[in-house]
Amino acid sequence: MKLDAKLGFYLKHRDQIDEWAELVELGRVAADKFFRSLAPAMAPLAKRLGEVEPFVSFAKGYGKLFLHRSGWREPGAEWPRIAIGLEWQCSKVRFDRAWGGVWVQAEMDEDGRLARAVESELRKGPDVASGFERPEKWWPLWRYEAPEDAEFWNDLDAFGRQLVSAMEGYWVRFSPVVERAVACAP
Repeated sequence: MKLDAKLGFYLKHRDQIDEWAELVELGRVAADKFFRSLAPAMAPLAKRLGEVEPFVSFAKGYGKLFLHRSGWREPGAEWPRIAIGLEWQCSKVRFDRAWGGVWVQAEMDEDGRLARAVESELRKGPDVASGFERPEKWWPLWRYEAPEDAEFWNDLDAFGRQLVSAMEGYWVRFSPVVERAVACAP
């Protein structure tokens, strides 16, 4: 019997590989902590944008740093129906894997009417969505907001400012589209 070459490489170097693999969890914890550290920036950002509400949540295994208008949230609802901002899966997060863009609370949009309205509005001005992926269940328009600096870990404050600036840019770019979509799918 002969083992696969990859398995042979692993067996030969397993102590070092296992040591390096432990760093994945340390990186995940650090990334989650970093994204959570941006939460205090949401209220000042919302205030600066005017008539915007922040929505910050770390429930259900996902961190959310969102902006929304009051009319995008049903009275008494825990979550807005639709929002603009960043989200990450706490158990799998990486510094370069936070979703950014337009988010729909899929459980409140079971028939997909709101997500379809966003997509319809985006088709009216295709340049609006340039550089973004679309659609996924929770994200009719999204992209990973990757660090601009290849060695971002040397200045996490700068990366944090980049992300807050990106959320502001998302708002300016997409809030008119979302506003029209919400009007079409009340």
